[in-house]
Parts: sequence; structure tokens; C-alpha cells
Amino acid sequence: MNGRSFKMLMDTLRRARRIDGMMPQLPPDLTNGRTRVLDTLYELGGYAKEDASRRRAVRVSDIADDMGATRPGVTRMVCDLERDGYLHKSASPTDGREVLVELTEYGLATHRVWYEEVYEYTALLLGEAGVTEHDIEVTVRTVKRLLEVVGEADLTRWQNERLGRKAAACGSAEE
Repeated sequence: MNGRSFKMLMDTLRRARRIDGMMPQLPPDLTNGRTRVLDTLYELGGYAKEDASRRRAVRVSDIADDMGATRPGVTRMVCDLERDGYLHKSASPTDGREVLVELTEYGLATHRVWYEEVYEYTALLLGEAGVTEHDIEVTVRTVKRLLEVVGEADLTRWQNERLGRKAAACGSAEE
């Protein structure tokens, strides 16, 4: 890969952030962060499975870890979601310090509308536009790898060292 290709990728990812604004408007009490909490709880709690007996309560800390978010931030959103009827909190029977959460029927119905139905319809539109499952898999794999590589690299330190060397070279050239 060359620098020009990487620039095209970064420009596309920056433009892709607009997609959230193109999606149907969320109910007024839901933010993007709160819907991510609902979706993460949906996935981790087994709500996607047909068998309702396989559903389970999920620790708030597991939701935060899965989202890559802070526990205090997720805890605030969980409290707001409980207040608004989307989920139910309870203390862990094995460790009173742990908070467990489950979707309410209202939370589950909301998830179905805002994730399953909207995403299924959007997937249909993408398929009609010629986007394949393979295209999606390659894009997801590329973005995940980009996040890993850039996350492991210390680009700020590299840039500062590089700029420092250039500044030193310019200073010595003026003498």
C-alpha cells in the first residue's frame, strides 16, 4: 500500500461518519451511545437467539469492555436506559458489587425497529446496489486491521521525532 491509497481510505472513512446522520432519527430519549449499549446488551445477552431461555443478564462491566467505553460512562447510560424503561438492572446474586442488566420487552422492541429492521432494509438497498457480502467482509477486516495497526503504532511520537530532526536540520542549514 502507498500513501495515496491510505489517504483515499482515510478520506472515505471520514465521509462515512455522515451515515449516522442519514439513518432514521432516533427517539428523543435515545442517543447513539445509548443505542450502542442496547445493541451490545442484545448481542452479549443472547437476545439474537430464537430460544428465549438462552437469554441472560449481562454485567455492566462486560458491556463497557465490549464497547471499548469507560465503565462510568456506560453506567450513566444504563441508569438513563433503566429510567426510560429500556432495560432492568439488578445486583448479581454472586457478587453484590456487580450490576446485571437485561432488556425489557420495550427495549427489545426498540432494538428490533432501530437495528434489525433498519439494518435489514439498508442491507437490501446495498445488495441492490451491487455490494456483496464479500465486499462487506473485506471492508470490516480492513478497518479492524487499520485500527489495530494504528493503535499499536505511536504515530505522535514518530511525528514529533521526525519534526524535531527536520527542525534541527533546518537550524543547522541556516548557520
